[in-house]
Amino acid sequence: MAVLSLHASEGMQQNAAYELFQGLRASFKDVHIIPRSDAVAKILSEDQLPSYKTFVKSYEEKKTMDRNALKKWGEVEGVRYLFIGELAVADKHTESWMLRGGEGVAPGKISVFASGPNMVPEEVRKQVVLHGEIWDSRCGQAVWIGKGEASVAETSGQELTRVEDIFISAARNLSLSLVKAVEEKTAPAAKECQ
Repeated sequence: MAVLSLHASEGMQQNAAYELFQGLRASFKDVHIIPRSDAVAKILSEDQLPSYKTFVKSYEEKKTMDRNALKKWGEVEGVRYLFIGELAVADKHTESWMLRGGEGVAPGKISVFASGPNMVPEEVRKQVVLHGEIWDSRCGQAVWIGKGEASVAETSGQELTRVEDIFISAARNLSLSLVKAVEEKTAPAAKECQ
């Protein structure tokens, strides 16, 4: 399992990979799903990490799949299907509204505004968007593409939802979209290549 992101830190990519693994494992109890750490361990044991990083970076930047490399990584990892995820959005920001007339307009005693005397924080928005693809390494084609997202808006100073909770929800939503595709028979099924 690879998780791509041109803008997110390695830690956020690992968090996304972990939550996606948990979501897939919970949704597909009868399927052996290899976590990212095990896949990396196999790649390291074959002394192929630089080549693997080149493969992932190339796909991330060009969005075109090298079918020979895909087949190679399926063989190295000992799997037919490879899951490639993308952390498309991981955002947390505070939205504020302007006071006309500055501090004097706001009711009660106000001493300091972190955003300045004319800004009052209103709500904190958190959002995570994950994309997922399953590639058949034997046939060299994508057999499923999906998206999972989650967001929350909470009153500033009264936040109850952690960013990690948003990651979990987005990963579960992505997993559920795959479950739905399998139930509708529009997702991967082992077959001979055409």
